[in-house]
Amino acid sequence: MTTIEKVKVNVQSLYNQLWDDWYVDLGVEKSPLVVEQGDHAPGYLDGSIYLFFDGYDLDAASEPNQHDPVAEVRFMPSWQRDLIHEMMHEYQDKVSRFSAPSKVGEALFAKYAKRFGGRGHDAWFFSAIAKHAAYFQVKPEEFVLEL
Repeated sequence: MTTIEKVKVNVQSLYNQLWDDWYVDLGVEKSPLVVEQGDHAPGYLDGSIYLFFDGYDLDAASEPNQHDPVAEVRFMPSWQRDLIHEMMHEYQDKVSRFSAPSKVGEALFAKYAKRFGGRGHDAWFFSAIAKHAAYFQVKPEEFVLEL
């Protein structure tokens, strides 16, 4: 198995675990997960999650024993942080947008709006963060800082 194939297995495994815990009862479909070798920014685009690996990140992400972000959200490798960040966009797109942003999401947006560049980091994105912080056993503000 090539290095990128090992990475794909690790990324898909974590995505499946988190997705099953967060979405299984919501009646939405999984987003396609695109994992490739390259030097590009990760993203959530047109319903798909994109992650790219090169150099050190590629080798580290291919190792079989990976950090467990559910047990300890701090000190995640960058690929896990990127995946979870993009999954917040997935949740924003598939769940959060269909209701008003949460009060906590609005407060986080007011405080941390400039933390993330690019489009899509609105009150619904921060509502997704607020919703999932407890899953990682941290407060919403702490979770923002980990992403």
